[in-house]
Amino acid sequence: MLWRVEVCDRNGTSDFGVKKDIEDLGIKGVESAEVVQVYIIEGDIARSEIKRISEELLADPVTQSYAFKPGPMADKKAHKKGHALVEVTYNAGVMDPVEESVKKGIADLGISNVESVKTAKKYIIGGKISA
Repeated sequence: MLWRVEVCDRNGTSDFGVKKDIEDLGIKGVESAEVVQVYIIEGDIARSEIKRISEELLADPVTQSYAFKPGPMADKKAHKKGHALVEVTYNAGVMDPVEESVKKGIADLGISNVESVKTAKKYIIGGKISA
């Protein structure tokens, strides 16, 4: 089974560095840019185990919140009205440097039935920009 875990800042603040990077590409009209860390975890993992992984390993309970759901795909309707959603993942065959450390962390929690971990970044971009 595949699980999608999304981790974001608890207060949903804009990442000004990402906003500036977008503007440096010549894209005007960006008012905000939020960054969400995405983990796709595959294995025979129960809902209670993915909750534990999210709470104890992936999210900082003081500054971050998390959400998880079965399946690998983002919910395109989950972002705010008037915002664009862009998701960036590694190409097939390209090493994901976070994968092994997350798998080790999960094993350290005593959860041994994880087959793979993939990561992505989801950007929620607000403002008057064209597709």
